Amino acid sequence: MRSHSRYTLPSLQGGWLLIIAFVPQFLAFYLSTTSHLFTDDMAAIALTISQSLLLLFGWRNRHQPAFSLLLLGLFANFLVIVSNGGLMPMSPTTLAALVSAERAATWQSGDRIAQTKDRLLPEEQTHFAILSDRFVLPKWTGYTVAYSVGDCIIALGAFWFLWGAGKPQPV
Repeated sequence: MRSHSRYTLPSLQGGWLLIIAFVPQFLAFYLSTTSHLFTDDMAAIALTISQSLLLLFGWRNRHQPAFSLLLLGLFANFLVIVSNGGLMPMSPTTLAALVSAERAATWQSGDRIAQTKDRLLPEEQTHFAILSDRFVLPKWTGYTVAYSVGDCIIALGAFWFLWGAGKPQPV
């Protein structure tokens, strides 16, 4: 049977790993009915398991050129998360760029920030601080989010992967 589309995604191995990796993060950080049930330690375990599964998925698909960047970004995030107790570190300076001073003052060093994947840590107490959530989008975007070097590398890898999939394929 002939395909009606000239564009196809390359074959990926272990797609089920993505689904399993998504579940712990969804439950611990994004689903309001469950996120409050996760202690900080449970959230750290959920994030570490999720990141490990994402790395495994990336490794299984390393034959795809774009996965070199995806793996590099995933490993950067995994390294900073695991070396800082299982949650992504965020400095007080970065937090202050995201929330009001009054709200920022409600967290102490080492605290998990609300029900997020982030932990408040001063840069001098952060292992691999350069890899932490340290960048914020400009206020005019309307999004208050911090992101890391690893996130940027992952985005480049995803763009590369999708760009490659968008090239016309022989039909």
